Amino acid sequence: MFGYATDETPELMPKLGAKLTEVRKNGTCAWLRPDGKTQMTVEYKNDNGAMIPIRVQTVLISTSYKLV
Repeated sequence: MFGYATDETPELMPKLGAKLTEVRKNGTCAWLRPDGKTQMTVEYKNDNGAMIPIRVQTVLISTSYKLV
């Protein structure tokens, strides 16, 4: 297992985190607060030294919220 921050998306921000911010700011989930975090666990296979993604094993989204 290894972990890192990615810049694989054109906007240099993982799409899950961007969507979390979007729904907080546009009022879809107005009860969300800043400082959300996302984590994705991906299974890879080694193909002659190239790491090929096989499947997404876990998606974790954590955020603070305001009680309504």
